Amino acid sequence: MLATSDGIVVLDIGGTTTRAARIMHDRVESVMQCPTPTAAMSPDVSPRVVQHQLVDLVADLVESVTNDLSSGFAETPLRVAIAISADVQTSSSFADEVSSRLAGTVQVRVCSDLDAARARYLRRASTNNFAILMVRTGVHSTHGIDAAAASAGGAGALNTLIASCLQNPKAFRSSDVFRHVAQRSAPLRFEQRLALLRRSAVLQNADLIDVDVWRDMRDKQAELTPAEQQRWMLPALLDCGMLIDAVRTRDPFALSLLDQIAEPVARYVRQNLAPQVEVVALGGGFARALGEAYRSRISPPAKPSLVQWAEDDDLGDLLATKSYLWPDEVVIDLRHGTSLRLADAEA
Repeated sequence: MLATSDGIVVLDIGGTTTRAARIMHDRVESVMQCPTPTAAMSPDVSPRVVQHQLVDLVADLVESVTNDLSSGFAETPLRVAIAISADVQTSSSFADEVSSRLAGTVQVRVCSDLDAARARYLRRASTNNFAILMVRTGVHSTHGIDAAAASAGGAGALNTLIASCLQNPKAFRSSDVFRHVAQRSAPLRFEQRLALLRRSAVLQNADLIDVDVWRDMRDKQAELTPAEQQRWMLPALLDCGMLIDAVRTRDPFALSLLDQIAEPVARYVRQNLAPQVEVVALGGGFARALGEAYRSRISPPAKPSLVQWAEDDDLGDLLATKSYLWPDEVVIDLRHGTSLRLADAEA
């Protein structure tokens, strides 16, 4: 039977992607990821239903990343650490729901992704004068951040991408983003295209969709013209991966959009962080996927190395969560700048 102290399941819940893994002796194993259920993905369901979907997802991922272990593991009280890009104060019931969904045999803790990243970075920081900036849905910073930067995370960037494709149809059509989305749409059946049109109606406001477009799709079952496809169907197929791929190929449309997405964060770093700290430690799955193209855009020209990655690899967020919620010996109380033993923290 696997000893309880040897196994921790860690989940990093972002606005776009949820990742899960088990950590054995501080090694990340059996990594899985999938889209995060959100209101944007399911605009026709209530927030409560979305939360139920998220609880089910967490439970399924916990089972998936442990299913190749011995049968005794399932009978052992399991520890689950969850970092979430949300207000943890409003997520207190979330841990209870996850524990209940897993038959109450687990110890579940939930923390802010910002707290987790900070605790992990403290272990290797060369200076105490640093800030953590998590670029994801609901941008988080140790100093707070301008609301205009909400587009900097994955879900916000997708909204910006959709808007730009609608507002600049000529540039969109000549871009690698268009090529990616057109390839995805080509094999779709009529029923799938109609479903996309309905989703597009939610995304763009149903009153704006031309009557003849609805008639062609619903009554005549006719194909949309290329212009109609570009205007009404393709935006519902867009995702952040298409933007990331186009940035990697240095597509002008994607790079221009990245400039727009990064500018509010870059401005905040220049005006608020650069004068105060020696290092800005950058984290978040969306920022990491964009890599140097993103980091370089938010680094001040006068201090090109100010912004550094909070972790060395894309598993850093998972290790950060484990470090904060299930530390080896001590818990770092970031609110009061003190340290205390885990047993004391739980008392």
